[in-house]
Amino acid sequence: MSLNQESNISQFYPRDYNSNNILVNSQNNKSINRLTNFVYNSNVNIYEDENYEFKQFTINSEKDINNHLRQNMKYFSAFLNSNSGILYFGINDNGIIKGIELTNELKYAFELKLKKIIETYDEHIIKNKNITWFFHEVKNNGEMKLNENKIRYVIEIYIKVGLPDHIYTTPYKEDDNDDYGCYIKLNGTVKKVAGESLFYYTKNKIMKYIKSIAERKNNN
Repeated sequence: MSLNQESNISQFYPRDYNSNNILVNSQNNKSINRLTNFVYNSNVNIYEDENYEFKQFTINSEKDINNHLRQNMKYFSAFLNSNSGILYFGINDNGIIKGIELTNELKYAFELKLKKIIETYDEHIIKNKNITWFFHEVKNNGEMKLNENKIRYVIEIYIKVGLPDHIYTTPYKEDDNDDYGCYIKLNGTVKKVAGESLFYYTKNKIMKYIKSIAERKNNN
C-alpha cells in the first residue's frame, strides 16, 4: 500500500498465466527463474534469498486462509519496496515441495481473499498487475497420500517491485494497536522499517529516484 490507502477498482482479477518462466527484476536487472516442475517431496534447488520466499502450512478453513495471508503480507511490502520476488506457499524452508491441500471451495476462497488484498493497493499496482498468482498442482511421485475432494497445490505469488517514489506498507494493520508495517528485503531476510529508520529509508529512496531522473535528463 502506498500513501494512498484506497482503490476504486473492483473488477481486477489477475488470471493471465505468463508462459515465460524467466522474469526480470526491474530494480537490479537480475533474472528470477520461476519453478516449472512441482513433484511431491522433490527439492527445488533454490535457496531463500532477496527474491525467493518459501512457506509451508495447512489450510482447513477460510479462517486459516485469513490467518496465513495476514502472517505473510509483510512479504508483499518487502518485495514491492525492495526487489521483485516470488512467494511460494507449499514449499518448506528446506526447499522441499509438500504442497497445500485445498478443496475447490477453499481454493476459490483463497483467490477471493488475495484479490481483496491486492485491491488495497494503489492504481499503479492494480493496473500493471504487480501482484499475480498461480496454482500449480503437485504431481504424485507415489509417496503422496491423496485425500478425497482435495488437491495439493503450490501457490506462486509473483510480486514485481513497485514505483521508485512510493513506500508500500502491509495491506492491513498487523495488530489492532499497531500501524501498517513497512518492510524491506535485506540480505535475504525481511526487515521491518519504522521510526527514524523509516524516515531515512524514505528520504534515501526519494533522493535516489530524483538522482536517477536527473541522470536520464543529462543523458538525453
